[in-house]
Amino acid sequence: MNVQTWPLVGWRDIVHAFRPDHSAREAHLKTLRRNHVVSDGIRFTRRANHRLAGAGHLYSHLNVSAAVLHRQDRTEDARAYRERATALEGELARVLRAYHLGADEVEPLTELASREARGAMARLSDLTEEALAGLPPVADQDVTRGLLHSADGRRVRFVDAEGTVERYLPYGLLESSGLSVGDHAVLISEFTGASLVIRLEPGLLVQSQPGLGTDAQTDPEADDAAGAESAEGGERVRAPLGDDAYRAALFDHLDTEDADGP
Repeated sequence: MNVQTWPLVGWRDIVHAFRPDHSAREAHLKTLRRNHVVSDGIRFTRRANHRLAGAGHLYSHLNVSAAVLHRQDRTEDARAYRERATALEGELARVLRAYHLGADEVEPLTELASREARGAMARLSDLTEEALAGLPPVADQDVTRGLLHSADGRRVRFVDAEGTVERYLPYGLLESSGLSVGDHAVLISEFTGASLVIRLEPGLLVQSQPGLGTDAQTDPEADDAAGAESAEGGERVRAPLGDDAYRAALFDHLDTEDADGP
């Protein structure tokens, strides 16, 4: 099971990473901008039934790591993330034009209904992973990708992608993240002295279809050249359901493989 991090976020997601113990406020975003550790993002207009439905703003997920690094007093590393985020947002604009998509079709937690949207997100996810390979890692942070398996109203059972590790999370973390049982997710555990900061983010399940090349999966021009390739072929991304939100919480201890779990 190949679960990747959703490569786009909203401004609240960046602020939650910067100030996990506070409600998201635009003043915190202004602080990050003033310190040059968050990119400009991409502004867009949402549409519904061919009518304007409000304005939106998307950012590269790299800004989330930049916010964490700035909180950890690693501002120069944060600015390196910001530079790569700016480059990725330029690539996002190009990819959206190539696939004839609007930004509102690839917002976090959007149902990626079309082949074009799935291909665009797969492409952007790959580019984000490539960018991360050339950036300094975030210290004291553990990232686990997997599935929100079950819940009992008190705790949520999270199983990693290999099915070898189980963790039981507070149910409130599921509610605040906007995710649901059955969604693929990314669990970030950040150790900060005596406590633990936990973030739950939406994940993308990327499935490769055997016998098809990567270029045909992610490049619309290659699709046009192929002509007869099935609309179900190539990279297929399953999007989780829910609202756009990541809410971090402080916990003293995270139970793992609890015998009393649901």
